[in-house]
Amino acid sequence: MNHGNGHNDDGTRGGVRKGVLLLNYGGPRNEAEIFPFLQEIFGDPAIFRYPAWIRKRLARHLAARRTPVTASIYGEMGRYSPIWEETGNQARALQSALGDGYRVFTGMRYFPDDMRNAARNILDSGIGELLLLPLFPQESETTTGSALRAAHASLKEAGFNGSILESRHFFREPGFLQAVCSLLGEKLSEAEEKPRVIFCAHGLPLKLALRDNYQDQVRETAKLVSNKLSIILSLTSPSVNGWQEAILAFHGKVGPMRWLKPSVEETIEEWSKSDCRSVLLVPISFVSEHSETLYEMDILYRELAESSGIKFSRVQTVRCHPLFIDALAEICRRKLDG
Repeated sequence: MNHGNGHNDDGTRGGVRKGVLLLNYGGPRNEAEIFPFLQEIFGDPAIFRYPAWIRKRLARHLAARRTPVTASIYGEMGRYSPIWEETGNQARALQSALGDGYRVFTGMRYFPDDMRNAARNILDSGIGELLLLPLFPQESETTTGSALRAAHASLKEAGFNGSILESRHFFREPGFLQAVCSLLGEKLSEAEEKPRVIFCAHGLPLKLALRDNYQDQVRETAKLVSNKLSIILSLTSPSVNGWQEAILAFHGKVGPMRWLKPSVEETIEEWSKSDCRSVLLVPISFVSEHSETLYEMDILYRELAESSGIKFSRVQTVRCHPLFIDALAEICRRKLDG
């Protein structure tokens, strides 16, 4: 997917054409894409570190088992993944913010053909200097690392020989934090009674979480946002006794392995035993909407909360918030022009 800037400028600055490749997971746009999408995820060596022949068989088996479940999830959502549309919107907004001298492209990690097409478009555009920018605020080998390796492989296959730069996280970027704070602040100001806040981050199996700094970066993100809005953040387990204004919790657990805790479910269940009457979920590890927000949070966690008599609300992801797009533009300029 290629997003041109719509200007007559030839896209050069200082004699070098500059490009930005926004990287994301991707997601199924129709029923036929569910199985191959899951097969790519389960076959990712960043997630399952087995020999290739074992990983290939395992991926096919797990994808076959998970496909009906995933199909039912999208059925309950009433639509397939919006991540393509939202990433495209972010690319167009970033292109507009950067203006002449840059070309913005997108590539989806778990759609190999899309990544190859992006690499060919970059090559055909004559880009001499390229920034790889994964759209994951915090860095993990299972997200950032995996996406970067896939992008490098596709660019090499396409014959790209320009210089390649990387951005590996942006959770400390002022514009990103300000965008989250703005959206959270709006929800808090609308609330009839003060809700308890759950900062939500996608979880990882413990054995994967030990490999990188993802958990620490997520904690720092929650702290930075809390401090800006004078929210008292608890980084312990949810408690029935004593008031907890805000907590960091994880979601997305699949399979029997031990994952990062506490979970969002555990938090809501524990708080329901106290005098909690309202919860507000704040996703801080995503920048666009997809099944984890639209199904897991908006449907499953809403049902869990409301069945316990707790009012549920959620902050939207930053998507194309002007402050977030400005943050991405600042990263691009700093990396490509610094």
